[in-house]
Amino acid sequence: MAMIFINRNRQSLGQFDEQDVADGLKSGKFLPEDLAWQEPMDSWKPLAEFSNLPSPSESSGLEPCELQGDADGIVTGAAAAPRQPDGKLDIGKCMEAGWNCFTIHWGNLVLGTLIIFALSIASQIPVQACQFVFEMFKKHGRQEPWLLVTGGVVFFFFWVLAMIASALLKGGFLYFLLTALRRTPNLSDLFAGFKESTWLQLVLGMLLTAFIVVGAMAPCFLLIGWTAAKGGMSVLSLLEILFLLLPGIYLAVVFYYAPVLIIDRKMDFWEAMQRSRRIVHSQWFPVFGLMLLAGLVSLLGILLCCVGLLATVPIGHLWLMEGYRQLFGESTEEH
Repeated sequence: MAMIFINRNRQSLGQFDEQDVADGLKSGKFLPEDLAWQEPMDSWKPLAEFSNLPSPSESSGLEPCELQGDADGIVTGAAAAPRQPDGKLDIGKCMEAGWNCFTIHWGNLVLGTLIIFALSIASQIPVQACQFVFEMFKKHGRQEPWLLVTGGVVFFFFWVLAMIASALLKGGFLYFLLTALRRTPNLSDLFAGFKESTWLQLVLGMLLTAFIVVGAMAPCFLLIGWTAAKGGMSVLSLLEILFLLLPGIYLAVVFYYAPVLIIDRKMDFWEAMQRSRRIVHSQWFPVFGLMLLAGLVSLLGILLCCVGLLATVPIGHLWLMEGYRQLFGESTEEH
């Protein structure tokens, strides 16, 4: 039996089986004008037009359940009860929820991904331009100290701006995909990371995470330099390098959800990093496995002439955002 997805006022009420929908219509939990979709429908339509629903069960004589929207359009009421953390990550459910979300909102998701790609490339243009000019002067023998210093300062300035933009765009993109799992996504959610109350926390979180992860991998980098200086890399050296990478990989995984927590829960960067580490630690292997699957599906998009990335990137990250919902739960007060 295909599940029915229900929206009201552009807000998702969730997915329900046909009997629950029939009972909800009788009790007042759902309204005939609520928009709904189920496979293999091409578009959404009001519940009143669903003629194949079963008869309401005898136990459906419940008091009408009012659902109201607050000033921000957030659904409240019994159907919007806070979702509690599941305590574990179910990879199969993450993939199913992510795919279902993409099939419903694919237009907005592809467009949002295209916008993020374009802005990410644009943020790198000043850096590449500075590097090009710098190399051009070097080729013509213009290596005066003042020119080298000036070029280095300008390059560093634009590089820092590009890194900041990357952190804010990444946080906004993840939040955009998270909202797609809750309701119809708005393109304005892509820029949630640029809000005055958020951007500094995202940047500080990115810098501290990068410092910790790179610091954990420092022995690996030293070993690579040492083996390169020796003129070769043995199988033993390769195994040692892989072993020394593990601390950095572990830390990158446990801190993955910190940017989402900063935007979604309005946490400061340190609180978000600590909560992400604490929750993901107990489910590290499932989260790591889900990240590998997301990476593999993105690789598939590259093999499809890179155009496929517009679909595979949001699908893979939707899996991870459903993992966020399973591990951290959510309440309507936090949206």
